[in-house]
Amino acid sequence: MEKIDEVYIIEDSGVCLFNHSIGREGKTTVDETLFSGFLSSIQTFLETISKGEKIKRIELGGSKLLISSLEEYHIFIVLRSSGKIKEKYLKKKIEEIQKQFIIKYGSYLVEHQVKKLPYNTQEFQGFHEVLKDIFEEEIDKNISNWMSKF
Repeated sequence: MEKIDEVYIIEDSGVCLFNHSIGREGKTTVDETLFSGFLSSIQTFLETISKGEKIKRIELGGSKLLISSLEEYHIFIVLRSSGKIKEKYLKKKIEEIQKQFIIKYGSYLVEHQVKKLPYNTQEFQGFHEVLKDIFEEEIDKNISNWMSKF
């Protein structure tokens, strides 16, 4: 089944603020510290050599990473999925995740940036429930499709 596998929310410095694996009890398959540091390094390097451009997508083998920056909050959101999943669908989901994350944590992000405080990543763990709501419709639809085959 083609689906979104993982969601990462990463601060520009490389700190992984939040990660979640869809359908795996929330546990990601990749070390989030290595992953977030790696992507942050690539972003910084590419911004330097390309006059501010940011990477938006990486495809490797059967996986696709869609990356969306929220510059005003100094974060970027990453969706990891099957390479076969449609980009339009990924963009719709990443926009929904951005909107909900900013509604829930926007003032917290701004406060920490203004005061230059370190993040307590535990503060973001409540976002797991929001993601469940975002992807619940998709899970219900997949179950209905599967059940209709019998």
